[in-house]
Amino acid sequence: MRKGWLWVVMVALLASGCGKDKQADKATEKALGPSVVITVTQPLRQTVQALEKSVGSVESLAAPTIAAEVAGQVREVKVDAGQSVTAGQLLAVLDAAVYSQARVQAQAEVLRAQAALDAQQKQSERNRDLFKQKFISQAALDQSETQLVAARAQLDSANAALARAVRDVNETRVSAPFDGQVEQRYVSAGDYVTPGKPMFQLSTQGKLRVHLPFPETVADRIRIGQTVHLSLPSVPGVTTDSSISEIRPMIGSANRAFEAIVALPNPGNWKPGASVTGVVVTGSHPGLTVPSLSVVMRPAGTVVYSIENGKAVQKVVTVGLTQDGRSEILSGLQGNERIALDGAGFLSNGAAVSVKQPDAANQP
Repeated sequence: MRKGWLWVVMVALLASGCGKDKQADKATEKALGPSVVITVTQPLRQTVQALEKSVGSVESLAAPTIAAEVAGQVREVKVDAGQSVTAGQLLAVLDAAVYSQARVQAQAEVLRAQAALDAQQKQSERNRDLFKQKFISQAALDQSETQLVAARAQLDSANAALARAVRDVNETRVSAPFDGQVEQRYVSAGDYVTPGKPMFQLSTQGKLRVHLPFPETVADRIRIGQTVHLSLPSVPGVTTDSSISEIRPMIGSANRAFEAIVALPNPGNWKPGASVTGVVVTGSHPGLTVPSLSVVMRPAGTVVYSIENGKAVQKVVTVGLTQDGRSEILSGLQGNERIALDGAGFLSNGAAVSVKQPDAANQP
């Protein structure tokens, strides 16, 4: 009986102690409120870049229009829009019958002029000998020399006509001047073209030009030589760095907008006409940054919560640039604080917190 009585007394004492602990916990919770589970991080000192973003377009640095050099009917078209071509590749063939006949006639004229020149040279040589022997007068010799000069001029003219005739025949075969791509085809078999009529638009993918439009409000911050980070929306995560090579006003713009031009070698499979995102680095400076998740709005303003002695302490801050998920803090932090990260949006000044291990991705 005595043992049983002692056991009852011990159980009662334990129950009394547990009740007191629960009451203390409730009192603490009532004083501080329920703890908020958060992760923490520290501010990071790093180089902060001032950026201006634009979405522009890619064009070929060389995009000439291939026009007809001679008149004639299009006999064949060898390529179509979108097709890649190599330098010297045949694009189209014009009817060359008329030009071939002209070449034959020019060749015959060259032979006639050459024969006339040969005959005149022999006659001039005889006349020089006769003049030395005083069988002909000075006037007769001068006339012979004049005829020799004229014969040489006729041969030169005949050779020039032959060169033109040969060129015309060659121009009936329209070829690509460089490796590239056919952007437009303007003619079809059976069409009649005249000199200067566009036949094809070619572009080269080896060298490109990027046009990035900007409003006039940033004109004082965009300059030639600044670094530009370029990326294609169709290939996210891949960035190519280059620099601004030219700044020009936008044609027809009524609000003084302008374009930053970036000339660069093709980074890969970029094609003329594609959209491109350009981020211009207009400046950089050392700064103190925190994850943007740590910055929240409260009645006091923009705040970051510093974790001190298990409680959240509100720090009113001034935010500068924000980029890549981090915000620059211009004032309000020293840089050695432990600040709330995940869960910061649920905190208030003086709130009790429970810190858990942060994700590695959120570490500075």
